[in-house]
Amino acid sequence: MRAVPAGLENAPGGLDELLRVEGLRVEFGSGQDRVQAVRDVSFRIPRHSTLGLVGESGSGKTTVGRALIRLVKPSAGRITYDGIDLSALGESGFRPFRKRIQMIFQDPYSSLDPRLSIRGSLREALEQGFPHRKPEWEDILADKMRVVGLDPDYLGRYPHEFSGGQRQRIGIARALCVEPEFLICDEPVSSLDVSIQAQILNLMMDLQERLGLSYLFISHDLRVVKHIAREVAVMQRGEIVELKETEELYRSPAHAYTRSLLQAIPGR
Repeated sequence: MRAVPAGLENAPGGLDELLRVEGLRVEFGSGQDRVQAVRDVSFRIPRHSTLGLVGESGSGKTTVGRALIRLVKPSAGRITYDGIDLSALGESGFRPFRKRIQMIFQDPYSSLDPRLSIRGSLREALEQGFPHRKPEWEDILADKMRVVGLDPDYLGRYPHEFSGGQRQRIGIARALCVEPEFLICDEPVSSLDVSIQAQILNLMMDLQERLGLSYLFISHDLRVVKHIAREVAVMQRGEIVELKETEELYRSPAHAYTRSLLQAIPGR
């Protein structure tokens, strides 16, 4: 029997696997200046499930997310998506997966072009994803705005006219325009007030149920991922030091770093 890579042995069994990451390594620089940002990271995410990836700033969690969608190039390792080895694909072979895998960024203001209306920003996504469906674009845009709880009449407005929570809803709508299966969520609520954080998390859980989405939810805050993640992987200095089902992690953290993150939660 083939050995299970470290970090995969705790993944929930009996579930349909969508994503598997084995031995992922990302290095920046060369020679004496080389830095290992991610070292031998392995995990898997079942279909319609959420993995929380948690760690302090600089732990490598965002680099993992960017490596999955080729915003940074892995130095080693294997990424398998829906049974297909993405690591073996060239750029043309990977292109169809850019629709199936989308990313939601931390700062909803900087991720939206201030020169474009919301309609313009969302149409850019449709140009990449569904250029052959141009007669349907307006209906698609209106539908995605409604799905995230915004009035389609807002499509003509510009990013500066919206609150942070509304801009993040727009960022989610843009990601949904190409009908993805998997969303990499990079600190999507960290810049929002606590009450707005709860609204966005509730929206994301509702979308997961309605649309059958899977998430990699990246955060520095264990308090946040507790509400959305089935499993949590804790990263420190580029490595996953603990990976457990969420309730088990909160009940009996095994690693000292995990315990320190839990102790930092106010009122716990």
